[in-house]
Amino acid sequence: MAIHAGVRPPVPSADEPAELVLHIGFAKTGTSAVQARLAHGRADLAAHGIVYPELGIRFNAHHGLADLLIEHKNASIPPPDATASQLLEELERAVGAGARRIVLSSEGLSTARAFRPIMDELTDRYSVRVVAAMRPVLSWVDSLLNQMTKTAMFRAPDWDQRAVTRQLLRRGARFDHQLAIWEQVVGVENMGLVALASGDDYSSECLEAIGVSQIRDVPVDPTAANPSAGLDELHFLGWFADGSPEPDHDHKVRVARWLRTYDEGSQEPFCLIHPELVEEAALVAAEVSRAISERYFSGASVLSDATDLSTAVTTDPVDPARVLRVARHVLAESDRDRRRLVRALEREREGRAGPADES
Repeated sequence: MAIHAGVRPPVPSADEPAELVLHIGFAKTGTSAVQARLAHGRADLAAHGIVYPELGIRFNAHHGLADLLIEHKNASIPPPDATASQLLEELERAVGAGARRIVLSSEGLSTARAFRPIMDELTDRYSVRVVAAMRPVLSWVDSLLNQMTKTAMFRAPDWDQRAVTRQLLRRGARFDHQLAIWEQVVGVENMGLVALASGDDYSSECLEAIGVSQIRDVPVDPTAANPSAGLDELHFLGWFADGSPEPDHDHKVRVARWLRTYDEGSQEPFCLIHPELVEEAALVAAEVSRAISERYFSGASVLSDATDLSTAVTTDPVDPARVLRVARHVLAESDRDRRRLVRALEREREGRAGPADES
């Protein structure tokens, strides 16, 4: 059962500043379905004074605006589709037409390392609220690796899965780091968070946290929400590498062995955490769960992972002592990263506020 934390205020009245909701993801928490419902439910939302702008929309989300708001280290975020002045004008037009809540949604926003100057203007003009959904860390890593494999594996069938897994554990799965970065901008009181659990209706929980639950029943075509949905898995993995109607058998075997799902034609459930990193992943998951629980959920245990680690363990030898050493190093490095990011953000904001304060 999902646990919610933070504010979910009513739509602001005409006497209050309009609210800007930034739905930052995280990826693999039903975001495609949420964004499809937001896009398809515009008319229903407008009747409640809520606007989901069309500016910067790509695949139903504001991926074309993410780079306008944040500085990041994610090459997959596209350059902005608009200028800062165009975005501000679009928001002002929406407010002038009666909007009291404006929603921007892009998983790209979850990769923030710092913020563009426009964020200061947005926080000055609007009541800004950040909404994020998180799922248990181990299942999140599994799911994201699965997607990455489907979309990129055919390009580099021999890529180093251990390095990719460790990068996700070190950077992507540290939800607490990204929340700390956004907290510097809007304050903990304006963070709306959802800790998802296995079996939850991810999109419905996210829509409730955003404050648009009235569109939870808007029908959407899964293939419209996510262009990769419904594609034949073998074709999507690039197993028809030679262009023939039959899979390239050698490539299929290479990919499937990498996935550890190939067993003389049968396929077992995906579980992509490399066996040498299973214990490391479990330690990172426990640390993230503890940090999030203590900071945002009053100590209630959230993001604890029910993933059966035995499905991720193969007969490959694992040296527990070595894994533990690596895990401790990764956790220590993550904590240093977080402290360094927070200090840099504080210095940046103090630098911007300095001249204004002196005047």
